[in-house]
Amino acid sequence: MEFKFKKIKFKNDSLSFKRFNQIIFENKNIKQEYGWITRPKNWKHKKLKIKNNDLELYSPNFKIPSDAPIRKEIFNFYYKGKLINGKYQGLGTEIILQSGNYMEDVFSFYKGHWKNGKKNGKGYWSNHHPLIGTTSSVDGLNPVYTVMTNFDRYYYGFWKNDKMYGKGILEEPDSIFEGEFKNNKKWNGQMKKDNQTYIIKKGKQVKKD
Repeated sequence: MEFKFKKIKFKNDSLSFKRFNQIIFENKNIKQEYGWITRPKNWKHKKLKIKNNDLELYSPNFKIPSDAPIRKEIFNFYYKGKLINGKYQGLGTEIILQSGNYMEDVFSFYKGHWKNGKKNGKGYWSNHHPLIGTTSSVDGLNPVYTVMTNFDRYYYGFWKNDKMYGKGILEEPDSIFEGEFKNNKKWNGQMKKDNQTYIIKKGKQVKKD
């Protein structure tokens, strides 16, 4: 199964809170009243506090400096798809929202296959909504989102127990790797960075092509 996304072009690279929610929850009828959005009931919701040193569980290769103070961040999880015994199963979409400057931003987006509540099989992950891009809210009096695509990261390929595992492609702001992954690590393949091609073998760079 292929997952294809075409980014929407926004005037002045900005969009409203209402439009943001209409896009990520795939519902044009979402309305904003008194600054509040009622999100669709067909998306299951849960709120979690996550320690910053556990964020990599939800965002592959997410790193926080070792000397950063440990704190708990509040995240809103939304899921649309099949549930078995309360766990994600089969084909489904999960969006994790994190409180930003004034409004929530997408911290993690995943559309693909699940098994017992974990990413398993083929799927697409990104640190933003693929139709929008990474965002920042910039005005407390008249809040709008500014789109900043230079921070985009995505992975498209195979997963095993919530980790990148098997063939896939990982694009980051400064590089693209295509090949085989093992436990979220680039394992065998080629990485393009700074107009150079690097060979990765068994998790290590072996030569420059």
